[in-house]
This record gives sequence, structure tokens and C-alpha cells, in this order.
Amino acid sequence: MFYSLVYMVMKLTRGRSGYFNSALTVSLCLVDLYLDRGHAMSVHIGRALAHVIVQLLGALLGAVLIVLIVPFSLDGVEKTGMGAPALAAMSAGGAFFLDYFFSAFLVIMLLAVRNNENKKSSMLLMFAMTVTRLILFPTTGSTLNPARAIAHAIIGNGFDYLWIFVFAPVCGAITATAGFIWMHRQDME
Repeated sequence: MFYSLVYMVMKLTRGRSGYFNSALTVSLCLVDLYLDRGHAMSVHIGRALAHVIVQLLGALLGAVLIVLIVPFSLDGVEKTGMGAPALAAMSAGGAFFLDYFFSAFLVIMLLAVRNNENKKSSMLLMFAMTVTRLILFPTTGSTLNPARAIAHAIIGNGFDYLWIFVFAPVCGAITATAGFIWMHRQDME
């Protein structure tokens, strides 16, 4: 919820938000590659890799700060496991499907409102992010952000289901981007 509010504030004050999510970075890189038809492929891929590295470093810094700020024990949860991705009450396949589906949903929403400077579109995207998190936190524990999942897995030593929280959002983003490009290819020409 906090992330959604921060995103909305950044969008409303700055016009465009920074890229906090690695899956969205992959999506936007694919759109840029499609629009340029490969003329500046290395530039787009290099820029996306730089974004992902910075996102990972920022997520690691944030995870370290959380561990330093939060008391040693919070309602019986040990500090070492805090923030590490873990399945709540769901199978790995179900969690992968939910993360895949909601990642695709958010990417479609982002691409649909990407160039719209209307503040209502920012509110719609914030609402979609909030609803997605309200559904995913209790079921899969996911945030749909591979960088955050990796950082918290490193800090919390929780690598058991990390593959779900990295690959499902990226696969959902790639599928949604391909579908969006295919559906809007004439408008994007």
C-alpha cells in the first residue's frame, strides 16, 4: 500500500515515475526495442540493465534499513526472516500463476496509461496496484517486484521460492507487453 502511495505522489508531482520494478523495466525495454526496430538495441538493453542493477542496489539498501530499524522480534517473527519471500497458504504452481496473472495485469495497465498525463490515470494505476497487493500479500506474499524479492531473500535468507517471485513477474510482463504491442501495433507505428 505504501509503495502505491509513493508511486501516486511521484506520478502526480513529477509527471512520470522512476522505474522501481524490474519486471516493468523489462516491459518498457521491449516496447522501446519494438519502436526502434533494433536500431539502438544495445542502448535500450544497456539502459534496462543499468536500471535493474540500480533497482537491486536500492532494494538491498532498503532491506538493510528495514532490518536495522525494526526491532529484533516483532510479534514472534525473528529478524533474520523478515521480508524474505515465502508462500503463505498456496502451492508453488498457484503462486506462480497469481504472480504471472497480476504482473501481466499491471503491465497492461501501465502501458495503457503510460503516456497519459491525466491525474485520473495515475489514480487508476495506484488503485490497481493497491488491489493487487491486497490480494497477493496474504496469498503469495509477493510484491511483483523481482529486485525487492531478491534483496529480501538475501537479507532474510529466504531462497526457497525465490524463483517464483523473480520469474513469474518477468514472464507476466513479457507476455503482457507482447500482447499489448500486437494489439496496438498500428497505433505504435
